Amino acid sequence: MSETPTVTFTPFIVASATPTNTLIPPKYSCTVINRKPKDNTTFRQNEEFEIMWVVVNTGTRPWYENVDMKFVSGTNFAGSKRVEIRKGLQPGASYEVRLDGKAPSKAGYYVMTWLVDGPMCYAYAAINVK
Repeated sequence: MSETPTVTFTPFIVASATPTNTLIPPKYSCTVINRKPKDNTTFRQNEEFEIMWVVVNTGTRPWYENVDMKFVSGTNFAGSKRVEIRKGLQPGASYEVRLDGKAPSKAGYYVMTWLVDGPMCYAYAAINVK
């Protein structure tokens, strides 16, 4: 008696699609570029200098005019505690913020941090005083 071969079905294992995280850009966000003074710039005690930040709208929505930028922590060596971004910003647009700074009267390392209201992003200045 001869054996008749039989066909056996072997299913293939099909890999399922690997889920991926799709990043959804935030509606309102920003980044700060071209900061002045550069980190760890050294100033004399009570020396006056310019503070400058370029704030870029990196979100997907336009901003209304007069968004606040506020001092939030550290040693405030700027003359004010709040400034306004006076124009509306389309996504990708930028605004230059300028403040008058004055180095503290004691030697040391100082950092001040500001917040673009929302909160959308932070700007800071870090200086040395000799």
